[in-house]
Amino acid sequence: MDRDELSLLAHGRHPIACPFGDRKVDRLIEQLEPAGAAGLLDVGCGQGEWLARVLSAHSGIRGVAIDRSARSLAAARDRIALLGSRIELHQVDASTYVQDCSDPFDIILCAGSPCLAR
Repeated sequence: MDRDELSLLAHGRHPIACPFGDRKVDRLIEQLEPAGAAGLLDVGCGQGEWLARVLSAHSGIRGVAIDRSARSLAAARDRIALLGSRIELHQVDASTYVQDCSDPFDIILCAGSPCLAR
């Protein structure tokens, strides 16, 4: 069993792969106060659950989700398909994306993924 398959199985009942429970995630999302058309970057998006919840709660946000796992991104694509064109998905390592990206982000979600600051 490879790492991607193991991760999807391990997080099957806990789609946000971080140490926060559903109530904590919901409280964090409620506390967001995005201004205008805010940009959100989800580093290590996994199945896209956290991103989907934020975009559902805040209609003005556009999201970019990155993950190294093709399987996770396929699950994320299915999960966030209803949210339409407000989302870009990229299969890329966080350090590579950060080096190549010039877009500003107002919100960054990163829990447990190696994320490099610029």
